[in-house]
Amino acid sequence: MKKLGLVLGIIIVVLIAGMMIIPMVYKDELVGKTKKMLNESLDTKVEFADLEFSFFKSFPNIRLSVTDLIINGAKEYKNDTLFYAKALSTDIGLGKLISGEIDINSLRLSEPTIKLMASQTGSGNWELGSPSAEKEPEKPKKGESDGFSIGLEELLIEDATLLYIDEASKMRVALDDLLINISGEVQQGVSDLKVNLSEGHLKVVMDTTQFIEQWPLQLQLPVVYDGNTSKVKIAESMLSVNGYETVLQGDVDMATDSMQLDLNLKSKNTDLTSLLKLVPDNFKELVGDLNVSGSHSLNADVKGYYAGEDFPVIDVALVSKGGELKHKELPDAIKKLDINVKVVKAQGPLDGLALKVEPFAGYIGNEPFTTTMELTNLMGDPQYDFSLDGNVDLAYVAKLSGSDLDLAGKVVGQINSKGDLYAAMENDFNKFTTDGEVKLSDFVMKDEKMKEDFQLNNAIMKFSSKKVAIQNMQGQFGKTDFAMTGHVENYFPYIFDNKKLRGNFHLQSDMINVNQLMAIANDMTPADTTTVNTAEGQVEEQEATSAVRIPENLQFTITSDVNQVLYDQLTINDIKGQMDIDNGIIDLKNLGMKMLNGAMNMNGKYISSQKNPSFDFNVKVDDFDIQKAYHSLSVLRKMIPIAGKSVGRFSTNLDLNGVVSPNNKIIVNTMNGLGDFSSKGLQIVDSGTFDQISSLLKKDKLKNIVVDDFITKFNIENGGLRVSPFKTKIADQEMTISGFKGADDKLDFTLDVMLDRNMVKDDLNNLFGIIPGSENIKYVDASLLIGGTVTKPEVKLDLSRARRQIKEELKKKTADDWKDAAKKLGKGLEKLFK
Repeated sequence: MKKLGLVLGIIIVVLIAGMMIIPMVYKDELVGKTKKMLNESLDTKVEFADLEFSFFKSFPNIRLSVTDLIINGAKEYKNDTLFYAKALSTDIGLGKLISGEIDINSLRLSEPTIKLMASQTGSGNWELGSPSAEKEPEKPKKGESDGFSIGLEELLIEDATLLYIDEASKMRVALDDLLINISGEVQQGVSDLKVNLSEGHLKVVMDTTQFIEQWPLQLQLPVVYDGNTSKVKIAESMLSVNGYETVLQGDVDMATDSMQLDLNLKSKNTDLTSLLKLVPDNFKELVGDLNVSGSHSLNADVKGYYAGEDFPVIDVALVSKGGELKHKELPDAIKKLDINVKVVKAQGPLDGLALKVEPFAGYIGNEPFTTTMELTNLMGDPQYDFSLDGNVDLAYVAKLSGSDLDLAGKVVGQINSKGDLYAAMENDFNKFTTDGEVKLSDFVMKDEKMKEDFQLNNAIMKFSSKKVAIQNMQGQFGKTDFAMTGHVENYFPYIFDNKKLRGNFHLQSDMINVNQLMAIANDMTPADTTTVNTAEGQVEEQEATSAVRIPENLQFTITSDVNQVLYDQLTINDIKGQMDIDNGIIDLKNLGMKMLNGAMNMNGKYISSQKNPSFDFNVKVDDFDIQKAYHSLSVLRKMIPIAGKSVGRFSTNLDLNGVVSPNNKIIVNTMNGLGDFSSKGLQIVDSGTFDQISSLLKKDKLKNIVVDDFITKFNIENGGLRVSPFKTKIADQEMTISGFKGADDKLDFTLDVMLDRNMVKDDLNNLFGIIPGSENIKYVDASLLIGGTVTKPEVKLDLSRARRQIKEELKKKTADDWKDAAKKLGKGLEKLFK
């Protein structure tokens, strides 16, 4: 008995020792076989940190554990990781291992990561091949085993991550935090398995936009695989994505080189609200307060075979009938909502994949709309075909917007467009076709800040691929009426590629009340102010405006025919002409008008494309009323301030250029130009300058000064006015006038005059009478020198030429005449010639 116990004890010790020794004995063989198998089947690098064996954890199987397993990618990704697992363990049958075979019974993965990457050219890092593609693997001889078999009873994957990165589309899809448990039975080559994905999340990023973030995933998949026939049967399964549940079932046949598929996916949820669970995260705010009612169905079929680039038939249909959509900001629901969206493809390449919306229709308020769309060849050269047909009640739109605007009117439209999406991305807009028509009628807009209603009685826009034509647009805003026709061209490149928008318009109006329009604009726009320093050093707040900037990608020609314009106190009639807009430049061409009891014609350019806008105009004025012009035209007030004390008419032909400041004011010292000026029936009334002259001359002669008609030429130099010498009569006195008024309003004028002695004051005239020979001087050759400033002129009488006149007459007199005259003159003569 003691001997038996001793024998059993020795046997147990030997067995335990064997369990400890065998892993050490066979470890190198297992490592060698594993690496050899991987290296022969994969043309990439395989590494792991450690390899351990144990008999005790899974007896009578041996447990193989690998830590930090790394498999690199293929081709250009050979230095990047394709697969990583923190730990991998499997149970291998000991008996078969001793006989030279490897039989895997279970597999457990901890924190595995699969990183799939597609390059710009479409190749993938998962395209692993054998080191020699031409070398066929050796097949076992008849009756022999290949030394490797799988009898998998359990597969557990914990905290797994599957990542897909497409470099061409900049798309990134991630499945992470996955917990997958696969269990079942294998009998006579038939595996009856249950796949359970109980935890997991989905993320989708396109470029820099995250569409899906942390959507929970669940999957319960009962599947039967018949290894004898290579067929898979999927019983009714459940797939949940972010709480949206579907049912999956079907068959897969892999018996031949091509894979036969017959799969069906149906929505388990039928209420329309559940669809909102599939709205991408970056659109969640748009549907946050959205309430949807109604039902829907989702059905997807995949039928046919898959081989290489030949894919099976795809037929996906999302259908909803009679749904309603409500939002807290909407006054009413969008009713009778019909949705029919399909994704289809015939047997063949994926290039044939198409998305069809036929239709998306419903009622907004009481007005119907219908939209259809078809996107074909989605995986190749995408084409689109879009149509929109519907009516819009603008009063309802105003309520939708939640604004204070009160709108009325109706829009009826129908638009069709089709084209090549890739052509649009490549700016080849010739491959687009667009047609349609939009009609607006009885449009009225009211606002508390607007004192008048804006009305469009009707307007028609007709669309084509090349242009949008505007027909019969008629409207009214307060006392302003207008009618416009025209078109815009090149609008596709303008919208998608910021190219130049071209257009041609004709404006007609009986009355444009600019005063009213400006008052409304000021009421509706908060005034900005800017701080400026005045000439006296004081700080003032002034309303800030900016210089007019014309977009450089606009090319318009506008012709006008306006009967009357009211601007400030100015009435302008019969405005006709042309305005061209191009590259940020406004070019006026023969813009004619009647105003100030005369006529004006303008040509020239306003150039806004520079840092400071500039202008270069030619202005022809015919027979303007000078008093009305002074009060209406700031340029005249600046250049000819005496016009404010004048009546009569004038004409001019002026070339003027200059620069506009950032706050939309003409920079005076940048103005330069030249021209001519002619007067008709000019009178000067109560002028401060002539009041000073009256201290030397008789006041009654200067009360209402009549100026004979004259013509003169002038130059504008850095904001100053230089008048060339010209002759005229002022108060019946012949004069030659010339001089300069600076941009700083300083005056330097000379009036050379042959002064009638009857104009001279009596005391001075009496002194002239004492001088011998003065009886022969009827006109005194003198000059009036005007200096000072516009607001404070200074006038001096220059009699230097008169002295020469008198000297000539005195030479004709005798010594006795001189003595007699000297006694009379006394101090008065000295005063005269001082």
